[in-house]
Amino acid sequence: MPSDNDTTHREPGWESVEDAVRTLTEETTELGIAVEDAFKNAASALCGMGAELVHHVMESGVPHTDGSIHTRIVQLLRHPGLSGDHIRRAAELQHVASGFAHIGEHARTMASYIVALSGSADQEIHQLAYDVYDLLLQVVQRTWFEIRGAVIVSSSRDTVTARRLLEEDAELDRLYVAFRRAVERAIHTHPQRAFLFHQVLLIGGRMEEIGNQVAAICRAILHAPPHGTAGPAFSATYGPALHASQR
Repeated sequence: MPSDNDTTHREPGWESVEDAVRTLTEETTELGIAVEDAFKNAASALCGMGAELVHHVMESGVPHTDGSIHTRIVQLLRHPGLSGDHIRRAAELQHVASGFAHIGEHARTMASYIVALSGSADQEIHQLAYDVYDLLLQVVQRTWFEIRGAVIVSSSRDTVTARRLLEEDAELDRLYVAFRRAVERAIHTHPQRAFLFHQVLLIGGRMEEIGNQVAAICRAILHAPPHGTAGPAFSATYGPALHASQR
């Protein structure tokens, strides 16, 4: 069995398996920060604070996990100094990165809905249905809080914060249900502005889905597979690279 000092099959730029894990963790965190920024830009545009920001979200895009991070995981699994803990951490980061990528897609979809609204949509919602406006702001704030927490959890593996976020995700669900009911009342009261409220409801639905992805990230940290294993989905994707490292 090769030692950690053995350079056979070692990927360029990585001096140890610990360096590989550290780099993978940093890139996953950077992905989380990127999608957090995308969400903040879309939410700011929704609330009337910079319409140009929503176009930035749509034009610049958000990184995907099937690029650099996927490559890093394959490289890590080929490392001769790999241990069971390293495999488990790679599985965690794969799930976390996948969650961030989905959050980025939801932020981009939000941006497309916001573009379909007029520039003064927030003011019109405020005037026609203040309860919708107030609940929308609460959903936005709660969603941003959860994304920020997910970034912290992914980089620090803070199980206390992960558990708290998972428990508090029910608050986002509660807010979304109240928001949806308020929107349905507004559509009934203002049928001529049904399109406006339908778009806002779609935006709220994306934020609820973001909460689901945050919960999945927290579960990946809290309920990682047993020591030395990585779960069937991870094994199916990265099994060939893992087997190659053990030859």
